[in-house]
Amino acid sequence: MMWIVLTVAVLVCGLLLCYVYVLSNKICSLKGQVRELNEKIGIANCFPEYSRVYLNDAPVGKGRQIRIRCGLYNKASRLIPFMAPGMSVSVYVSNIVEEHLKRHGELLKNELECFLYKDSLWKN
Repeated sequence: MMWIVLTVAVLVCGLLLCYVYVLSNKICSLKGQVRELNEKIGIANCFPEYSRVYLNDAPVGKGRQIRIRCGLYNKASRLIPFMAPGMSVSVYVSNIVEEHLKRHGELLKNELECFLYKDSLWKN
């Protein structure tokens, strides 16, 4: 009688293990499909210019510590893993500042020169 119970228990455990194995394979397959879809329709493909400029994962190197508002950091730290896995918030912020200075550097330079010129007029 005992061997019948043990045999049934072993069969049930074997079936459960097979079921777990099949499910784990399906989960791995689904993860792969999700990864492929993210690559196909991800932000880099939908917005290549944004990705090229802001999601460029060039190392910051020796830098300086800065502070940003907590809410901005929280938003960026939630977005970046989705947009550019492995990229840090500091690289993202550096890319934003670099692009801003590229776009508006001439204007800022002119304003600074104007200010310095006016300031030097009053000192003499």
